Amino acid sequence: MFYKLRIHNYILIEEVEILFSKNFNVITGETGAGKSVLMGALALIFGQRAESTVLKDKNRKCFIEAEIHLQNNKLKPFFDRHELDFDTDTIIRREINPNGKSRAFINDTPVVLKVLEQFSNLFFDLHSQNQNLLIKDEHFRLNLIDTVARSEQELLDYQEKRDSYYKLEKEIQIKIQEKNKIQKELDFIQYQFKQLDEANLQIGEQSQLEEELIKLNNAEEIKQALATAYNYVSEDENSAITQLLKVEQELSKLASFYKNAEEYLKRIQSNIIDLQDMAPDLESDMDAVEFNPERIAEINDRLNLLLDLQRKHQVSSSKELIEIKEQLDAKLLNFSNSEYDIEELNKCLKTLKETLQQASEKLTKKRVAVFESIEKDVLGRIAKLGIPNAQFRIEVQSLDGFEILGQDSIRFMFTANKGSDLDDMAKIASGGEISRLMLSLKFLLSKSSDLSTLILDEIDTGVSGEIADKMGKMMRDMAKHRQIISITHLPQIAAKGDVHFRVQKKENKQTTITEVVELKGDSRLNEIAQLLSGERITDAAISNAKELINKV
Repeated sequence: MFYKLRIHNYILIEEVEILFSKNFNVITGETGAGKSVLMGALALIFGQRAESTVLKDKNRKCFIEAEIHLQNNKLKPFFDRHELDFDTDTIIRREINPNGKSRAFINDTPVVLKVLEQFSNLFFDLHSQNQNLLIKDEHFRLNLIDTVARSEQELLDYQEKRDSYYKLEKEIQIKIQEKNKIQKELDFIQYQFKQLDEANLQIGEQSQLEEELIKLNNAEEIKQALATAYNYVSEDENSAITQLLKVEQELSKLASFYKNAEEYLKRIQSNIIDLQDMAPDLESDMDAVEFNPERIAEINDRLNLLLDLQRKHQVSSSKELIEIKEQLDAKLLNFSNSEYDIEELNKCLKTLKETLQQASEKLTKKRVAVFESIEKDVLGRIAKLGIPNAQFRIEVQSLDGFEILGQDSIRFMFTANKGSDLDDMAKIASGGEISRLMLSLKFLLSKSSDLSTLILDEIDTGVSGEIADKMGKMMRDMAKHRQIISITHLPQIAAKGDVHFRVQKKENKQTTITEVVELKGDSRLNEIAQLLSGERITDAAISNAKELINKV
């Protein structure tokens, strides 16, 4: 139940607080008094976007606050899903600051507008003045049928399968595009891969070759230096070893009476051993070093190949070339596998399409099952609303594609006259007929849905007199199942409310403000009389107003 609405600093409203009845609430007011302002404020707490232009006083923030009572825990999963504090007495609030920034809250927790809108759609059904045109909207018709059929689970199952189907279809299209792209470049990719593969690339090879080339280019100098060094460590009479042996001989003479001589001897002997070990190594290296022009040419050719490949692929090492080769190999493998992959994915897509088609047919079957009961219900109610000879039929056609709400195209076929051919309701129904049809459908929804509050903004457009009285009775009956708030200009409907509010303008020298006051007793009687007779209230209008109120 929606039991309190507070509006502060919104357009023409300074401060308004409305306490609603749990049953049938009516709101009246002269044209231009501010009923649309009230609906605009309600739209904000239902998630509509706002601008700072709605502020009455541009220096203060505006807020709209709705206090609602949740009669059961059906909405608790919504609170849990969005990490909101659940309370049977819940407050939803919208603020607009002078800088134009807007904030929304559920039980003092900030939420994005989408969450506020989703919550409001679970609790309220707002029928604005232009919503009679919704009868022309196929989504409205499908949602109506799904609500009555309680086919939410079938629709959800269909939509999940539809998402999977189109996701896989998109994946196949991407793979085909990739395959076609590689196909165009295939010859070039194969050429690049072959070139890198035949190069027999090795990590670290380039630095080894460069080192060997330096050695070969300096072979004579290296060989000469190694030969000289070998001569110095050989046992020739002028060699370093011969000289060290002489040092050893002299020190040995001192060993018996000079204690430091022993330490010197050890060091000299160690050096002699190191040089004796080095001599064969120097000789071996000297013999190994040879100037080899053929090997130099071979290394230069190899390095030129590596550098040419690096320039071509814009890298600086053999390691990076090997990585490119692996990438090219993967592309070629992917191409060779892509045809098989696409074929397998198409098999999966075919299976998914079959299950999607089954889900679509299941949804259609559940919808069609309630057509007769909807037709019967609507005909019964519009007959009571003054169209006794009406014919109403729901027709369904199957769509080729898988649309978001299924494969069903729904038309409401209608005629108000006996013997006339049925045609699409959106084409032939008059404004008054559409109002009565929409109210009949809203009545059906009030019985079938879990929505707590229905707000009807001039759903009675185009009717008057006895028909208006019957529409009022229907709204009163609806209020037995759901809270109804009806904004109306018809006295027949206003007289049937459990609580009656009037929207009115109040002017002073500085400004004009909109007020909302609850009418009781004589003030209510006078309001209904004024709706009957206009600005000048006559005795006959007072009498008629009493009769309307007592008739309830």
